[in-house]
Amino acid sequence: MLTLEDVHEFVYEQCSKVTTSFSGTRFHCRCPLCGDSVISERKKRFHLEYMDDDCRYNCFNCGQSGNFYTLYSLLTGTDKKEAWKKFHTYNYTSIRTKWLKTTKPKEEPKDVQDNFNWIKDHCITIDDTPIGYMQLKYYSILKEFIDDRKITIDVYICLDGRYKHRLIIPIFDNIDIIYFQARSIYDDAENKYLNPVAEKQNIIFNKDKFIKNDPIFVTEGILDAQSINSNGTCSLGKTITDDFLSKIYEYTDDIYIVFDNDKSGYIALSNIIKTSEYSTKLKYFLMPKIFCDHKDINNIIVKSKLKNIDKFIIENSFSREMTKVKLIMDKWRYK
Repeated sequence: MLTLEDVHEFVYEQCSKVTTSFSGTRFHCRCPLCGDSVISERKKRFHLEYMDDDCRYNCFNCGQSGNFYTLYSLLTGTDKKEAWKKFHTYNYTSIRTKWLKTTKPKEEPKDVQDNFNWIKDHCITIDDTPIGYMQLKYYSILKEFIDDRKITIDVYICLDGRYKHRLIIPIFDNIDIIYFQARSIYDDAENKYLNPVAEKQNIIFNKDKFIKNDPIFVTEGILDAQSINSNGTCSLGKTITDDFLSKIYEYTDDIYIVFDNDKSGYIALSNIIKTSEYSTKLKYFLMPKIFCDHKDINNIIVKSKLKNIDKFIIENSFSREMTKVKLIMDKWRYK
């Protein structure tokens, strides 16, 4: 017989932003079938009520409704008959075990470790064959993201656990994932990124592909770095330490700082000019005014017809002194 414990565990595993009634028999959350409102992540229009074996759901966003076994079938890719059989075992011991089992979520490995390869077990990739309604939906989101942003590196999408509803952008050292960015699939999410804890200055994206002595371009984000060429890398944020730069100088003497075309990006650029011991050696990219509506390098790749992006960066990069002058004169950069 289907138990409240079964339903509780399933809903919390498959749905987001779940709340329950005082009695614990009514569940309110974002719809796992349609994804709910794309305008507001706070809206929750999916309702499910447990009444013994008669458990029913409905969504006021997409209008879908049915019983628990229909929902289980859609989200897991299981046949409806098999879904019913899964919850109708009449062995007393197994039933008692189900009632005693806690709903503590699966623990993921701690972030402090040699690698993050375990994240792949929670994800599907563009090379996988999706099973069931939910995986098919996630797969379509992943494919759209890869196509729209012209991604040339590995990207996954997480199906469960702490990083559920997030695109996983891994950084490799040989075959091991040493870091990843977990980017929300919702544009209006309160926390766009939820990343593991790691010493970022020791993480150099793309280093295995660097062409030694060629210019290396340091961007804020991974997507911008992969948009350049084999010598694109990233600082994973707006802070670049001299320790990080010293590691890059092991590959080349020609380093370009390529921060985003926004106020915080230019402030961060100014900070590097003022504080880095390498500031006189570095070159600094400044977005030309003709591209003032483009936020970053990936945005240029997606929206313009530029092909030789590394040449474009070099032609629009300047010495420390010239950059300081242009940052003072170009007030439009801080709007």
